[in-house]
Amino acid sequence: MRHTMPLARDDGFTLEEQRMHSATDRWWPVQAHARHALVLGRRGSYAVRLRGWQATLDPVSAFAAAPGDEQTIAHRAGARDMCTVLTLDPPLLDDLTAGGAALPDRPVVVDGRTQLRHRLLLRHTRRGADRFTVFEEAIRLATAVLRQPAPRPAGAQRPATARAQRRIVRDARDLLAADPAGLSPAELARAVGVSPHHLSRIFHRHHGRTLSQFRLQVRIHRALDRIEAGESDLSGLAADLGFADHAHLTRTLRTHVGHPPTALRRLLGADGPERPPA
Repeated sequence: MRHTMPLARDDGFTLEEQRMHSATDRWWPVQAHARHALVLGRRGSYAVRLRGWQATLDPVSAFAAAPGDEQTIAHRAGARDMCTVLTLDPPLLDDLTAGGAALPDRPVVVDGRTQLRHRLLLRHTRRGADRFTVFEEAIRLATAVLRQPAPRPAGAQRPATARAQRRIVRDARDLLAADPAGLSPAELARAVGVSPHHLSRIFHRHHGRTLSQFRLQVRIHRALDRIEAGESDLSGLAADLGFADHAHLTRTLRTHVGHPPTALRRLLGADGPERPPA
């Protein structure tokens, strides 16, 4: 079951929230995209097949689709997943890619600044911000996604090998997403049934980011979740997410998101400013 909620619409783009639930893990019927779209994960994770690749969409990843692209998805049985879909009309997309950027042809891991842009855009729509603010934030988010480094194709593999490696990578992603601080590299590799070196190698091949880079973005996502929910115990937050201390958390967020926790509370909290800093 899929429920689509329109969030914003203007000349050149639409913004939607999609909530999905499936009682089985079977692949859904194929659907074709009618417009250029950027799809960003928000909650949970699910498998996507598009243009010959198969990957996982989760809250720290995004993918792009073009008109006519046929897509199918598969959820874990009973999971309730959510994503944001930003569609772009050709003239607007042409403007955004005029500087040499392009729609990524494979899923990308979004960095901390892009995660913040995503949250700010959703926050503006929830608060009923004026259409100029929403339009500008939509453009900023689209630009940020287009600037993410795209992974290289994994290369030719036997189908059985590719399926086995995708399963290992997805299991490792799920474990890191559930507890990004609790497992050592050796424990994570043991949990998915391979050696640490093999896991590191195939994760980078299929995902385009290293295990440590993906883990960092998951920790940033979890930190933003809790700050947005009103978390005030930053020392406890740092300990829960595996940072050395409050100062380490602050340095990481300032470096990778662009703001320390106190500023993020102002931006994402209920009483935050209507317009974020550029």
